[in-house]
Amino acid sequence: MRSHTITALLLLVAPCAGALAAQASAPAGLSDDIVLLQIHRANLEEIRMSQLAQHNASSAQVKQYGARLVRDHQAADQKVVALAKQLRIALPQERGQQMSRAPGRDSVGRPGYMGRRDSTADLTTPPDYSQSSPQRGEGADPQGERLRSLRGAAFDTAFANAMVEGHTKAISLLELAQTQAQHEELRSLIASTLPTLREHLQNAQSLASGAATSSSTPQK
Repeated sequence: MRSHTITALLLLVAPCAGALAAQASAPAGLSDDIVLLQIHRANLEEIRMSQLAQHNASSAQVKQYGARLVRDHQAADQKVVALAKQLRIALPQERGQQMSRAPGRDSVGRPGYMGRRDSTADLTTPPDYSQSSPQRGEGADPQGERLRSLRGAAFDTAFANAMVEGHTKAISLLELAQTQAQHEELRSLIASTLPTLREHLQNAQSLASGAATSSSTPQK
């Protein structure tokens, strides 16, 4: 059961993960440590894709939107890292890294495993991912790879659509996680995060609509 939960949570929040769109139903039985881990990974991926927009986009609006996503998700991730530290949950910095786990109890005291920090890396300052790709294998992101190959108007359209698709799924999953979170601090964190995600979704919808209109306008 736990393996199914982890697999489902790998889809949490990541707006550019192609598999996210294929998630037909929300996962059940989400543990606080897995939720925090995936929110953290998703923040790093959001920052990665939004930094990419600064290089590959042609629209000033898309670049501005990407810059806002970087700011918002860096700020959000600082809160995630602080809460994880409070709850003694280790968070990997890189998307491909695995959380070190030791036998014991989870973040709510249930028998199982507990995250353990193996390094002193600064997790509050994500590096610039715009020129790099995630490691191949587990966690690979085909849609992210496709975005890295696009430039100009083609990138603008694909990026806006990916943001709409991903934020829609992310909001649904966070709403579910909020009802199942064991710690009040995590419920509060999700409650403070959701309004920002909804704004991101609205902005992405506007960008996607504008991109669709531009592409359908005959060139003179």
